[in-house]
Amino acid sequence: MNMLPTLQITQINVPIEAFYSKYSCPELTDTNDGFCNSVFFGSVEGTLPITEDTAVYSKDISKVGAIVKLGVLGFSTHSVIFTGTMTGRIGKILVDDRGSKPLGTFEIVQHSFPVLDIKVNNNEDVYVMTENCIVNVADKDPCPNKVTCQDCMKSKNPACGWDIPAASCQPNVDNVTEWLPSVGGQCLQIEAKDLLIHDDSRNSYREERAVKFKFDPDIKFDNVFCQYEYGGDRLIQAIQVNEYYECSLSLGDEPFTLHLVLTGGVIVSTKINMYKLSSADSCQDCVRTSGFWCVKSVSCVIECEDCAGEFDFIGPDMENECPMIKRNRTEYLKCSLNGDKYDAYLETGNSHVICQNVKAPNAHAKMYLQYNNSKIDNSTDIEVYRCDNFASCEECKYQKHQNYQCDWCGSCVTTLNGGCSTPESCPISIYRIVPSFGPENGGTLVNVSGKNIGYPNDNITVIINGAKCINVNVIEASTVLSCYSGSANIVGLSNIVGLSNIVGLSNIVGLSNIVGLSNIVGLSNIVGLSNIVGLSNIVGLSNIVGLSNIVGLSNGVTISVNGFSSSPVENLYRYESQLELHSFKPDRSIISGGQKIQITGVNIGYDGSRYNIVFCDSSKWFCIPCRLFKIVSRTSFICSMGTSRTIKTLEQLLVVIDDNTQLRLNRSFLIVTDPIVSPLLAEDATVFKSGGVKFTIQGKGFSNIGTVKVENEDDEQCFIKSDTKVICKAPKYIEFDFERRKRSPRQHFFVAFDNYVTSLTVLYVDDPVFEKLPDQTFGKNLNIVIKGQRILEGAKQEEYTINIGSDGKCIITAITNFNITCLPPYGKPQTKTEDAIFILVSV
Repeated sequence: MNMLPTLQITQINVPIEAFYSKYSCPELTDTNDGFCNSVFFGSVEGTLPITEDTAVYSKDISKVGAIVKLGVLGFSTHSVIFTGTMTGRIGKILVDDRGSKPLGTFEIVQHSFPVLDIKVNNNEDVYVMTENCIVNVADKDPCPNKVTCQDCMKSKNPACGWDIPAASCQPNVDNVTEWLPSVGGQCLQIEAKDLLIHDDSRNSYREERAVKFKFDPDIKFDNVFCQYEYGGDRLIQAIQVNEYYECSLSLGDEPFTLHLVLTGGVIVSTKINMYKLSSADSCQDCVRTSGFWCVKSVSCVIECEDCAGEFDFIGPDMENECPMIKRNRTEYLKCSLNGDKYDAYLETGNSHVICQNVKAPNAHAKMYLQYNNSKIDNSTDIEVYRCDNFASCEECKYQKHQNYQCDWCGSCVTTLNGGCSTPESCPISIYRIVPSFGPENGGTLVNVSGKNIGYPNDNITVIINGAKCINVNVIEASTVLSCYSGSANIVGLSNIVGLSNIVGLSNIVGLSNIVGLSNIVGLSNIVGLSNIVGLSNIVGLSNIVGLSNIVGLSNGVTISVNGFSSSPVENLYRYESQLELHSFKPDRSIISGGQKIQITGVNIGYDGSRYNIVFCDSSKWFCIPCRLFKIVSRTSFICSMGTSRTIKTLEQLLVVIDDNTQLRLNRSFLIVTDPIVSPLLAEDATVFKSGGVKFTIQGKGFSNIGTVKVENEDDEQCFIKSDTKVICKAPKYIEFDFERRKRSPRQHFFVAFDNYVTSLTVLYVDDPVFEKLPDQTFGKNLNIVIKGQRILEGAKQEEYTINIGSDGKCIITAITNFNITCLPPYGKPQTKTEDAIFILVSV
C-alpha cells in the first residue's frame, strides 16, 4: 500500500560495529538473531511535499516526548508506523485505506535516552537504536491457532490477521482481499436495515421481503449466501445492488438472525427486527425500515406502487427528502398543543412558522408541527408558557435571561406588544467579596457574590469603597460577578477647590508637606482631623464642606443594575496601603535558574493577585524573571528564578502586583555558574533494584543550590551536606516494556540541581535475601546472626537497621555479604503476639 508520493528509498548495508564501536551495550541481542550484516532501509524521502495530506497522528507530546524517528512496517493491506521519541519511547500507528489510529500506548525502550534511529529489516524485524543500545521491538509471536476472529484480533503481531474464507488466523501470504489485520482490532461486521411488514402478517402467514445489507470493512465477496432460522439449511444467494447486497426472504412479524455464508461456513451474523406498518407514523421511521413514505396520504407502505401518485413517495435511500417545512407543502400544516390543533402558515421568506390563535396552557407544555396529522420529522418541540406562572421577581428575571418574553412589573408579565414598558429591578443583596483585600492601587481580580446582582448584557456597576470596579463580567447569572478593583489611592488633592484663606494651617504639624492642600474645599467630615496638633486654632474651619466622597475614604460596596442601586454594605473589602519590600533570601541563583527566593515585606502577599517579579542590573536592560511560586503570608511570597545567559550581579528587585502597584528594593543579587557534578565513585555506583539506598554525589558549587531531587522521587529531596557533597537516595530500577534476551543492569537517571539537570549512572543488583531464623531463645549479651545473600552488594553497613518487635533495636556489630550479627536490646521488646518476636531488616 503506497502511503507517500514519489518515495526514494536508500538501501544501506550496516554491520553492527558501525553502531557499537563506542559503547559497551549489554542490551544487544544475540549475533545470530538477524541484525548483524542485515540489509536496512534508510529514511523515507520524497520530492513532493506531504504537508497537505491527511495527518496520521497528532497528539499531545508532553508525556511521551517529541517524535524524532519513524520506521514503516508495510503489508499489502496495511502498514504499521513505529515512532521513536526524545524520551526513549516507541509508539505504533496503524494506517490502512480507512484511516489511521494509535496502537496502545508509548512504551519504554531505554529510559530517558532519545531514539536515534529505527530500521526495518525484511519487513519483519524492527530495530530501535538509542545512545548505547539496540533493541528489536517487533512483535513476532506466532499467529494463534484454532481460535475465533475475536481471539485473532488480540494478536500484536502485525503480520497476523483473520482469513475470512479460511476462518483461520494466519499471515496474508497470498495477498487476498478477504483478510483483516489483527492490529486493526475489528472483525467483519454487517450493516442491515430493519424491515416493515403488513399488519396482518404473522409467522404463520409470511410474505416475501428483500433484506439489504453491506459489510464493514467494505470487502467485496464473489459468492455470498443468506441463511436464517425460518429457512432451515437452505442457502439464498445474495445479489449485489450498488453498495448493498440483497436477499429475498420469506418473513413473519418476529425478529430473526441473518447469517451470511461463504463456501467455508458462516462468516458473520446479525439480528434484524420486524415492524408493522402502523408503527411507522413519520417519514423517517418509515424509510429507515426499508419502507416508502406516501407524501399526499401521509402513510407508510412497503412498495412504492402503493402510493397514489407515480412520484409522490419517498424511498429508503431518500431520507433527506422527508417532509420538511416548505412553502409548497403547507396546506396541511398545523400546530399541535395538548392534543389541540391550530392553523399555521409560513411567514414571508420561509424563516418562521406562525401558529394562530393558540390558547395558552395553565402550565408549561410542548408544541410541535404536524403535516396532515403526522409530526414533521425536522420540527423541534417548542415550549409554550405563561409569564404569570413565574411568581417571584427573581424567577421572572431569570426566565427573561433564558430568552422567555417576560419581565417584572410588579408581577411577571409578557413583554410582547409593549407589555411591561417600565420593568422593575429585584432587590439587590451583596454577600461577600473574594479576595477580601488588595493593594490600594487596585487591579486585583475579585469575585462578588450576592443575589440579583446582574445578568449578561445588563448594565452593571460595582463600587468598592468609593472606587469603581472595571471590566465587570457575569460569572453566574444573578449570583456571581467578577471585576478588577479600581484605584483607591488618594491622589489629586491639589485639584480640590480651596483652603487658601484658612489662618494658621501652615503651623499644623505634618500638614506642610501635603501636596496641593491649599486648594481643598472642606475637611469637616474627615475622621480624626481634630486631633492634629494646632488645628483648633485655625480660623474658619467650621465652614468647610466635608470630603466624604473622596475615593478611598468611604467604606462600603454598592452594585447598580440597569440604574437600580443597592444599599452600601460595609466591611466586605479592604484596600491595603504602605506596601514595602524589605528583604529576600537567598541572594544568588545558578545560571540555569530554579532557585526558590523568599521575598519579605509589608502587605505584599495577596492570594489570587498577579505578580510580575524581576531582578535587574542598574541599567534595567538586563533582567531575570522570577516566577511566583506561592504566597506564604501577608508579609512574604516565594518565586522561582528564571534562566540567565551568563553570570551577573543584579542590583535591584522590581515587583509589580496586579499591574498597578510597583515596588522596588535596591539590593545585590548574584547569578553564579552552574554546579560541577562528578561521576559517582565506585562505592556509590552499585545499588539494590528496590532503590532507597543512599549515595553521595560529589562536585562543586552545591551551596548555591536550593533543592536537589532525583528523577521520579517526588516525596523526598536530597540533602545538601556541603558545597562539595550531596546525599541522595537511589531511585528504583525501571523495568523496560520490551522483552530481551539480555538486560542491562546499568541505568541512567537524572538529578536536578534546581533547574540544572545532569545524568548519573548506577549498576543495579538484585535485592538481598535472608534465611528464616531458627527457633531460638534470645537473652542478654546473646548475639543474633541473620544469614542471607548479596547483603553488601548494593548497600553499606550504615544503610541497614534491624528492629525487633515493635520498639526494639538490634545493634549491628558485624556484617558480611552473607550474614549480619547484631546485639538485641536488654529488655524484652513489645510484641502483639505472646511468644513469637518478629525481626525486621531494613535497607
